[in-house]
Amino acid sequence: MTGAVAYVLDRHAPAAVRDKYLHHLIRTDGQALTGGTWATEHHGGSDIGATTTSARTDGDHIRLNGIKWFVSNVNGGIGLATARPEGAPPGTAGLALYLVPSYLDDGSVNPMRIRRLKDKLCTCGVPTGEIDLINTFAVEVAPPPEGFKLTMKALEISRIHNAMASVGLQRRAFLETVSYATHRQAFGETIVAYPMVQDEILNMLVELEADCALAFEAARAFDAERGDENLHPWLRLVTALAKYRTAEGANESCRRAIEVIGGNAYTYDFVTPRLLRDAQVMTVWEGPANIQALEVSRMLSNRYPGFGFYTDRIEEVLDQSPEAMSGLKVSIASALDDCREAVDLLQGDKDLAQRHARRLMQLLADTLAAALVLEEAAHKYSQGNNCKMLVAERFISRHFSPPPKRGILAETDRSNVYFAELVSYQSVILDDERDGALAAS
Repeated sequence: MTGAVAYVLDRHAPAAVRDKYLHHLIRTDGQALTGGTWATEHHGGSDIGATTTSARTDGDHIRLNGIKWFVSNVNGGIGLATARPEGAPPGTAGLALYLVPSYLDDGSVNPMRIRRLKDKLCTCGVPTGEIDLINTFAVEVAPPPEGFKLTMKALEISRIHNAMASVGLQRRAFLETVSYATHRQAFGETIVAYPMVQDEILNMLVELEADCALAFEAARAFDAERGDENLHPWLRLVTALAKYRTAEGANESCRRAIEVIGGNAYTYDFVTPRLLRDAQVMTVWEGPANIQALEVSRMLSNRYPGFGFYTDRIEEVLDQSPEAMSGLKVSIASALDDCREAVDLLQGDKDLAQRHARRLMQLLADTLAAALVLEEAAHKYSQGNNCKMLVAERFISRHFSPPPKRGILAETDRSNVYFAELVSYQSVILDDERDGALAAS
């Protein structure tokens, strides 16, 4: 949240506002303030256009009146609040964005009242409260209709942070699982030696790798868009896909960690209960899955060229991947054809598009993640390391190429054979003898 507020001030605020307030967020002397975005009201956070907080001009500043219902980092020091100036039209077009300091220049408290702190499932270290704005001092950052656009800018950054945090949760859950499994003795063996445990760990690993690639793709898109505003539809699309998939993956990985570790993982002697509780908020912060699906649908409409960027990115990966990965390329190309067919179908039927928007988002996120893992695999392959190729094989098999119904052995893949190397991220040089034996089975 602080990063989002700092970005908006640095890139978009009037010079006088930036010069006065940005320093307080980025100073490195231990006295820095933190920030928050104050948009959610009683009617709900996603419908920002229904904001009822009013803004009244009072000399050279603004007075805000209203209730912000879900304010994270409530005591941070600097907030960015949406409000509607007097006489502004309804909806998002009438929203302005204001900076609200917790303290005034003379050191007195800015008039506002924290009704209460929310009793939350987790993230208790980030206080979240309900705030009454009562003639609260504020300064304008952007008038209507730019206020809403800047609020969305802040959300884009926060969604990328959300994706990175989700991947961090997955990584921690994976490490906790591996650490426990390599030390826990049961039935005469360390449990990491058991094939079912290995499968769970490998599945955690490949989803982590895919989600990490997707989160970094969103970050790269953010950097690229700063130099080329034409890339904004791609940034919005890939950010929504990354935010959605990584949040879902964090919940799945944290749940898997508890299941593999067992009863101990359900106690607060271990970190795993907190990981699972933290993971759940990742699906809600900065817009739940349905909101991300609507954002994806918007970027796929005829108004925005988001799908063109999407297909170009995946085709670029396929074109540059080596022939040794032709089987994987075929699977991704087939999934991309499915994406095209689905987008064409849903663009022609608005009602159908809304009903299936989340399913389409899942398909798009999985396909892009597969392509990005393949891109990483091609890079490692050029260095003589097949670790990422095995990850790509398993990920694509899990999501796009289910084994034929010809027996349990069809589900065996090379990642099982190279389990130790993959889990420890060692370089993998494929062993023809082992691979041959696997193929024969």
